[in-house]
Amino acid sequence: MFKVSSRPIAKSRVSVGSGGRSRKKQTFVDEYWQGQSNDGYQKMLDNPNLNAGQRVILEESQEFILDYLAEIGEDYDAKDLINAIGDELGEAKFNALSETFEQFAEDLNDDWDHSVGGDGIGRKKFMGIEYD
Repeated sequence: MFKVSSRPIAKSRVSVGSGGRSRKKQTFVDEYWQGQSNDGYQKMLDNPNLNAGQRVILEESQEFILDYLAEIGEDYDAKDLINAIGDELGEAKFNALSETFEQFAEDLNDDWDHSVGGDGIGRKKFMGIEYD
């Protein structure tokens, strides 16, 4: 979990609309995103309902998935993650954990929302806090 006392480095991004006009500025906290991604992956590994084969697949794919998430960062898209995992693992291994990976990808949507300030999407969320 993110520690309040640490000061993460925030990345700023300006979204450019049609005609080159800036629509909004948002801040992405990469450190928070990576911490939440790692925590979420660890929760998948700790799932007591996994069989030995599924656990091995998760352990073998951990580096690829976490590296992918670190690289994609603020441009995260759940469907793109699922496609990347499927391409990396192949059909048989992916199918053994498809529901688990889909839940992980869905949970990351909320983590992404908390990692981005000023995104203008839904309720205001930032770094583990929801605002009214």
